[in-house]
Amino acid sequence: MPVHSPDDADVIVVNTCAFLESAVEEAIDTILKFAQIKEKAPEKKLVVCGCLVQRYGKKLIPLLPEVDYFFGTAHYENVPSVLSNLKQVYSKILISNPGQRIENFRHRLVSTLPSHAYLKVAEGCSNGCTYCYIPKLRGPLRSRPVEDLLKEVEFLDKQGVSELIVVAQDVAAYGIDLYGGLRLVTLLECIEERVKNIRWIRLLYAYPDHINDELLLFMADSERVVPYLDVPFQHCSRRILKAMGRRGLALNPAKVVEKIKKILPHITLRTTFIVGFPGESDRDFKELERFMTEMQFDYVGVFSYSRERGTRAARLKEQIPEDVKEERRIRLYEVQRAITSKNLAKYVGKVVPVLVDGYHPDSDLLLAGRTPGQAPEVDGVVIITEGTAEAGRIVPVEILRIHDYDMEGRIVESHCKPPVL
Repeated sequence: MPVHSPDDADVIVVNTCAFLESAVEEAIDTILKFAQIKEKAPEKKLVVCGCLVQRYGKKLIPLLPEVDYFFGTAHYENVPSVLSNLKQVYSKILISNPGQRIENFRHRLVSTLPSHAYLKVAEGCSNGCTYCYIPKLRGPLRSRPVEDLLKEVEFLDKQGVSELIVVAQDVAAYGIDLYGGLRLVTLLECIEERVKNIRWIRLLYAYPDHINDELLLFMADSERVVPYLDVPFQHCSRRILKAMGRRGLALNPAKVVEKIKKILPHITLRTTFIVGFPGESDRDFKELERFMTEMQFDYVGVFSYSRERGTRAARLKEQIPEDVKEERRIRLYEVQRAITSKNLAKYVGKVVPVLVDGYHPDSDLLLAGRTPGQAPEVDGVVIITEGTAEAGRIVPVEILRIHDYDMEGRIVESHCKPPVL
């Protein structure tokens, strides 16, 4: 059974990311932290799985002798073997081609807040961006069958989940490998027919080239799919985008934004940009800054380019100095902070639907929730200073003021029950 503290665990499992160097460092720090617990209780087992193992393989064995077992991304199913007295474990490390793994729904724990849950509809990615290591860690795009996903959706719906977050490395490409064409709309139609408790459906990480009119028109007519898209444009300079390996509509971000807003004029758009990609000139950066100002995105994540061994971009010349990357990253965040504050200001004095997540992380006296235009963990929250409601409820909130990326408001219809977390 899962426990809340690693001190009480017989087996400590660390799932890792290795997409960027910073993620590798964080993963190793976490492993070493749990290794200290194991040192005090040698009978505990320490298991490391995921992308770190997939990327570095047997090199990790002498570097992390405290770890009992390593599992690559194709071997998550072997973790229960450790949890059941190691009955099926034959090697200290299990690693193979990540493209061999096909995920099927059996059972799951909902580890998020009571308000929402994630539905991973595909694994891997086939877009082939030159800076990205994901295909080597996770393999090519592999969509899960619709019927298998619907079993998981029905399970989550029975758990009382209010928001379903449909996610993949490229969610808009769902089905292109399995059914010979894009099938995201088909999946969404099936989900809407099956659910009762799920009120909101949110889409995350839609590659620009796969966003078509069919999807946008479906979103415009849907009562459950919220008008929100996270579209990772990464840059706007055509020269840089080509060097990144982007193609099709992804080479013309402005056209993609225009198409989206024509059908969904009130959509919340989030995107990400990479600064300091090899060869990015001052002119390219200024173009990106102007593009952000013109497009008025609601939320933007900005990342400094990370030179990852094994990617094509790592071999490119004209690598940008780290201090220049950081200066550009900070500058774009300054630009976006002003844009986001301006966009949020339009909500002041209005009543908007807010999904209550639970208590605010900094206070048990305040609730926190999100509007349809706020994804969990990345877009800020609505701080509820007046009124009470159960976690997972969608309530009308009057927005009173804004605080950078967050909003503050009061529930305009009182609910009798205290927060239940």
